[in-house]
Amino acid sequence: QVILTSVASRGLKNKVHVILHDSDEEQMPETPSITKTVSNFQISQEEFEQIFNKELTISSTWKSKIRIPSFSEPEGALCQIKNSTARISTPTRWFSNLRNAVASTLNFTPDSIAITKTKIQPYSKNGLWRNSIICAQTALAALKTGRPVKLCFSQDEHRKFINSAFPLEISYRTAINSSGKILAMDIKIEADIGAFDPFANEILDRLMIASCGIYNFENFRIQAVAKTSRNPPSVQSIDFIVAQASFALESQMNRISEVTGIMPFELRSANICSTMKNSSMPFFIPIENDVEKHEALTRVCDIKRKFTTYRLDSIERRKKSNMLEQFPLRGIGMASSASCYEYYGSPIQFETPKIEVTMESENSLVIKSMPPSAAILAIWKEKAASILGIKQSEIKVSSNFENNDEPLMPENFYTN
Repeated sequence: QVILTSVASRGLKNKVHVILHDSDEEQMPETPSITKTVSNFQISQEEFEQIFNKELTISSTWKSKIRIPSFSEPEGALCQIKNSTARISTPTRWFSNLRNAVASTLNFTPDSIAITKTKIQPYSKNGLWRNSIICAQTALAALKTGRPVKLCFSQDEHRKFINSAFPLEISYRTAINSSGKILAMDIKIEADIGAFDPFANEILDRLMIASCGIYNFENFRIQAVAKTSRNPPSVQSIDFIVAQASFALESQMNRISEVTGIMPFELRSANICSTMKNSSMPFFIPIENDVEKHEALTRVCDIKRKFTTYRLDSIERRKKSNMLEQFPLRGIGMASSASCYEYYGSPIQFETPKIEVTMESENSLVIKSMPPSAAILAIWKEKAASILGIKQSEIKVSSNFENNDEPLMPENFYTN
């Protein structure tokens, strides 16, 4: 596989080609993987397997490789090397990773890499590692040519390299009784994390939690593997990644409802556990009044009548129509998921989080910190405004750091 990048240097008539990696498939080492297994059996493992032979078993595999449409400016970088200092301008979100990547590529010391962060659009899905790779390529070209070098992707290149999909496959094997109670759940997860991802463990943990959602399974087993590949490094976006797992779970629940004829809301109500005391899960997502919320949603949307009507209509069409006309003309669906995955736990903290608070004037407060999530920022502003007696609009967050003083974590990694 050859990664070939074309860059144009100011003052040069021809393009300079930099081959960053060139090796054939046979010479490349076996790609490593991370495997995790979580299980909870109220019975023996042998009895767990026997449940699937005795009870109704529904198996499905759900594959996801969604590429979110992007309308952002293409990724790029500008680099100039002068007096043994590399000056880089790029829309980065991870200073420490970028600095170390470029320093390693050029064989420079990290303090000789000066980074200027350019404007990042709020809706841009900036690739954390991929931006560093682009800058390393640009810096290497600048070093080889002795001239300033600018590299900018086309829209097509940006879609393929920066906004590429996160391949994920989740298989469910579900044993259920006639009343709609799930007796056993066997889950297999396979994720492609690309060439490198230092947060692969966190991704796998979150996928395993999201694959069970808000439900309580008395007997279950989850086997998850994160495989590295020759694809570009995966883009870290926990909320998007776990959404794919939630989609697979809810698709499986709807598949169970379709096969058994149990109403979707009744199936969910029968398998939700709202209290930790009655939960058999090793991880628990508390949701207040979850059963009541399902009943209220069912009543307000008139789901019972609509679902029954649409289902009967679909069955009748299948009996009387040819293959092309068997698809339902209309329908109504239901899905349940917890929206708490944007918070990161302490295992991925590389350093102790810290903030600096400065009163720049009598009514102006500046908080120097990694950018917090919208929810955390709202709490900060509310607390600071009430303590100091100033307007929330006068409270600003600054994420500008001096060279070698930037945090080790990417700036869009929210923590609680």
